[in-house]
Amino acid sequence: MIHFCHMKICPAGRLLHKGFLLATILFPGMNYAAAEPGLLPRPQKVIHTTDRLLPEERTRIACIGNSVTYGIGVAGRDTCAYPAVLQCMLGEQYTVGNFGRSGATLLKKGFRPYYRTEEFISALSFRPDIAIIHLGLNDTDPRAWPDFNDEFIGDYLWLIDTLRSVGAKEFYIAKLSPIFNGHRRFKAGTRDWYWQIQERIEEVARLSGATLIDFYTPLKNRPDLLPDNLHPDKRGAELLAHTVFSALSGDYGGLQLPEAWSDGMVLQYDRKIRLRGTADRNETVQVCITGKSYSDVASATGEWEVSLDPLKAGGPYELVAMTAKDTVIIRDILAGEVWLCSGQSNMEWPTGLSAGWEGMHESVSDGNLRIINFRRRQLGWDVLWDSLTLAQINNLEYLKEGRWMAASAETVKEFSAVAYYFGRKLREELRVPVGLIEMTVGGSPAEAWIERKTLELHPQLIDLLHDYRKSEFREPWVRDVMTANLQLTDNPRQRHPFEPAYLFEAGIARLAGFPIRGFIWYQGESNANFSELYQVMLPELVKNWRACWADSTLPFYFAQLSSLNRPSWPEFRDVQRRLASRIPYSGMVVTTDVGHPTDVHPRDKKSVGDRFAFLALKETYHKDSFRKSPEPFEAVRKGDKVIVSFRDAGKMRTSDGLPVREIEVSLSGELYEPASATIHGNTIIIASAGAVSVRYGWKPFSEGNLTGESGLPVPTFKLKIH
Repeated sequence: MIHFCHMKICPAGRLLHKGFLLATILFPGMNYAAAEPGLLPRPQKVIHTTDRLLPEERTRIACIGNSVTYGIGVAGRDTCAYPAVLQCMLGEQYTVGNFGRSGATLLKKGFRPYYRTEEFISALSFRPDIAIIHLGLNDTDPRAWPDFNDEFIGDYLWLIDTLRSVGAKEFYIAKLSPIFNGHRRFKAGTRDWYWQIQERIEEVARLSGATLIDFYTPLKNRPDLLPDNLHPDKRGAELLAHTVFSALSGDYGGLQLPEAWSDGMVLQYDRKIRLRGTADRNETVQVCITGKSYSDVASATGEWEVSLDPLKAGGPYELVAMTAKDTVIIRDILAGEVWLCSGQSNMEWPTGLSAGWEGMHESVSDGNLRIINFRRRQLGWDVLWDSLTLAQINNLEYLKEGRWMAASAETVKEFSAVAYYFGRKLREELRVPVGLIEMTVGGSPAEAWIERKTLELHPQLIDLLHDYRKSEFREPWVRDVMTANLQLTDNPRQRHPFEPAYLFEAGIARLAGFPIRGFIWYQGESNANFSELYQVMLPELVKNWRACWADSTLPFYFAQLSSLNRPSWPEFRDVQRRLASRIPYSGMVVTTDVGHPTDVHPRDKKSVGDRFAFLALKETYHKDSFRKSPEPFEAVRKGDKVIVSFRDAGKMRTSDGLPVREIEVSLSGELYEPASATIHGNTIIIASAGAVSVRYGWKPFSEGNLTGESGLPVPTFKLKIH
């Protein structure tokens, strides 16, 4: 089996600085480095199609940097640091020199400036044709950055000019590899200065004409590959070598489209659609749909983007993307309304196990309702995970690849019931195709769905990343699950789906940017003991997701937890209610009336899905005939009475025609006693002189019966009386 230029034949002009093309031949029985899932195999023997070159005939590549380039933390650094791996990948037409110096700063006035090192003198004497520069990590130090940050760009340009003066013709400067939160200086300035340096490195690339390569992205989701939070291990070094190899060769694996862009998909209609992908360097990418053609040229780092004109609802459409070498065809595309449905087990709960399935499963087929499910691996929560499973978790191989399917009895049975009923109602009312994306994980805490950078830069949420297995911000049963799953590993960097940022990295990051109308979210059971933290966390999650989709107005609708005999739930439900008014373009559906006293998974998912649809139809699609649950917004004292007013209520009533239940007042502040209330229009009136606070539905399993005119229940709430 012959592989040219690491598994692809290189087009003319790539890696041909001296005019040669190399081939790597893999022989059966040879010893190859073991390739972990998601990492590249590295051959131990290289045979070339050309005669052996004299040293002076080879292209010289200088890898300039600090301890990451040198290979601190890499077992067998002489052969496994990234420059050594790059040498193996490139072959004998190239001489790759490692000029990394541990602790070096780019800043000339830093505490250990690179330009004063022996390695720098050696790099100049090497007279490189190509320079790969990765400096700046050590400049995130209080001995360097606060005093001399204004000089960073000038010092970097000086370094490039100096290398140019000894013959270097091509420059690749790297965005910094990650520094993770466990680093001892992380909260003492490093996390902020790190991103300031990243921005200035980009400016250096623009000013110098150097090619900007990215050492951050390949490792940003892999803290397990940086054991000391700074230095990549052997596997991390391989990823950096591959990054450089792709930049030098222009080989990015050919034409590739984002995940979920596949046959049978639904695209959001009535808006511009941004399609971003990768292709080999300088390839012209042409995209055709509805008779229109769009094109872009892949950048030096293989990225391309086109903006498709809005599609009319309907279809089917066909999209063709092609380069001179590759063609990708996506067939049977519909244009309509697309929603991402996420959360934990109550959103994950399948339609086939929900109430009413037996009476309706024969009528669910609908070719214009399309679903895709990024299903999690079926791993037991109370069992030991073996070494293969643990490795797959570390490699972010937890959520399986999804496939678009039309709604049918077979496909819907295993799909989220809440999402399905939500989508079916939208289909009935909007009469356009609907696409539903499910990405759910039972038991998952909200912090697992938030991007690492968002957590790292937040003054409070950053602490969730520290020693996550022992975190005090864990429901006991969540901690017990992680302990059970990870008993067979002593790896302190072992990951788990409940780890902060994990499900974002393994899931949401794969979908970010796919054209959608909005999000629906049913989650909170795993955070219910920490309602104060959730008040901080959920707004950050929403802001983070909207930033990933580059749209700060995407609707985010979420479900208030239902009734269950867990004492912390009333407080948590009230926090959710208040968040609905704080988070822009959000809304909440109330589910207390469909709960169960002992089962965390109430089976009436149709009511919840329908209520999500009612909320979206009213708020997003502006159909005023639909209602949402009444919102309590004010409690005022008039004489010896308290009047609580509601929005979106119409004429208030009770669900069973009986007097209002579960109204309580406090005369002191937090000591509550039962009270009676009467309904008057969109208000309730409570006879209680001297009351300072009122609350409703404040039972773990609530049997409150107050509703709006539409019959939708009033949420659990607590209000101060003015």
